[in-house]
Amino acid sequence: MDQPLRIAIVGALGKGWTHARALQGLRGATLSAVVDRAPEANQVAVELDVPFYNSVDAMLKAKIADAVVCAVPHPAHRAVEVPCLEAGLHVLSEKPLAATPSDAKAIVDAAQRNRRVLAVMYQYRQKPAIRKAKQLIEEGLVGDWYYGAMHHGINRSQAYYDARTWRGTWAGEGGGVLVNQAPHPIDVMMHLVGRFPKRVIAFNNRLRHRMNTEDISTAALEYENGAQITMHADTIQLPISEWWTLHGNNGTLRLEGNEKETKLPCSASIPTFQPPFTTRREQPNPRPRTCARASTQGKAKTGNTPA
Repeated sequence: MDQPLRIAIVGALGKGWTHARALQGLRGATLSAVVDRAPEANQVAVELDVPFYNSVDAMLKAKIADAVVCAVPHPAHRAVEVPCLEAGLHVLSEKPLAATPSDAKAIVDAAQRNRRVLAVMYQYRQKPAIRKAKQLIEEGLVGDWYYGAMHHGINRSQAYYDARTWRGTWAGEGGGVLVNQAPHPIDVMMHLVGRFPKRVIAFNNRLRHRMNTEDISTAALEYENGAQITMHADTIQLPISEWWTLHGNNGTLRLEGNEKETKLPCSASIPTFQPPFTTRREQPNPRPRTCARASTQGKAKTGNTPA
């Protein structure tokens, strides 16, 4: 039987703690170490009964890990991930991969040069509704898409930014809503359509918070075939809302959700909701249209609804 993959957590006081607890119940992997510059993080290692290191170099010299989960602030990703990749470790990076394009390129180059696995934590892709939406698109039920939209309107109070000195700063976070809250919904949109645009026009501003970086952003994406996508993200909105829409020549798919849950809003149990997509064809006489319904459990149903 193969030995379990030994995984060290770098950055244990934030998201790293969540990863550390998850590893305790994961088959095929084991938590091998906790790495953090903060002395109080040693308590996490004590609770989880694993060795504690106050630097990546010390952990690498101990040869105690086959892979690392990097959960340090965004601008520090390169300093953690490149040495780990150069030492032959695989890396799972919390989003975003880096705070600057040059840092991201250095990390990717190191992974390719050393033939190591490099992945970014975009767990939204594993939500049942998003997996089902991707399946429906790949099956051709939307058809040739020509327009998509993403909206990610959430709320962060001033107290949220004041609670951590690095939040909302270029040096400590590398950006605002675009690098902290919006990477997941942006990734979902790119995941659904399966390709990147040829051109992006964006407007970023700071409207409601006392901080250095943006709290609102709107972008327009243009593709080689003329298709377009619009994206909006902010940390101002109340009540919060999150949705994705993709329009094609066969119909329209819509996902709705929030930071905790995402769903396809048409289901057999809620027949009054607008179907997530409807197949329409130009015909001389109106005919009943077909509604394909999908639940977050991944079951699809079709039936006729009045035109």
